[in-house]
Amino acid sequence: MSNKVFDVVVVGAGVIGASCAYHLSRRGLKVAIVEALSGPAEGSTGLCFASIRAQWADAPNIELAWRSIQAYRDFERDHGIDIGYRPNGYLFLIPEEKWAAQLEAVALQRQHGVPVDVLDVEQAQKITPFVPDGIGGATWGSADGQVDAHGATVAYLQLARSLGAEVFYNFRVEEMDRAGDSWTVTATGRTVSACYLVNAAGGWAGELGKLVGFDIPVVHSRRNIYSTADGVLDRYVPMTVDFGTGLYLRSEADRLLFGGNNPTEQDGYNTSVDWAWMKTC
Repeated sequence: MSNKVFDVVVVGAGVIGASCAYHLSRRGLKVAIVEALSGPAEGSTGLCFASIRAQWADAPNIELAWRSIQAYRDFERDHGIDIGYRPNGYLFLIPEEKWAAQLEAVALQRQHGVPVDVLDVEQAQKITPFVPDGIGGATWGSADGQVDAHGATVAYLQLARSLGAEVFYNFRVEEMDRAGDSWTVTATGRTVSACYLVNAAGGWAGELGKLVGFDIPVVHSRRNIYSTADGVLDRYVPMTVDFGTGLYLRSEADRLLFGGNNPTEQDGYNTSVDWAWMKTC
């Protein structure tokens, strides 16, 4: 492929890159999306827990997440595509020693318009049964829930393409060079050029930045998701997070999905199953 010239090159065809491509294309820019893998959402997006929440403790994360949830909520109305947004809720179980800080976070969330309720232990157990020892209280985000991450990515790419964007798969960036006002992005035997670059490479964002001398503190950190066999649940379990242990779980049909943060996990790309951590659950 000879060098093709665009206004913007977006590196990464996960949900963030796809959304960037659509919104830039909507503003009249000529956009290229380059993806190292062979299709959309084949990296972290396609392997994620597909759960979304606006219950954060700092203003930037709250605002970003809440705007995203509203975009997912209105996606079918705005674009005629169902991307699987389901406001099934998010329950946080908070240890007594973290309860005061969580109430401060709730106040900030509400300032940003996020619907969140404060529950006592008895009220929370009506949503998801749990051992109440050491729990100071719970919070419930009624607009939080799930979305089809792969479907959302494909939908954004479809919309971007309808506005003239082009997508190049199996395009693993090897070099990025700047000359004047133009960037040239090179993979084996192929190049694209643009005035602007968007680094939407997810866990590879730090590696991509190193190609041009940027120190971007983004790395991979493995999170395994486990599943029970079919038929173990006779009721729906919404996304529930135990802030004391870091364990999280939710229903998927009549199975239970669960995962957590292994405090001994070493940063780096790793897709193996962490059987040792699972045995501690």
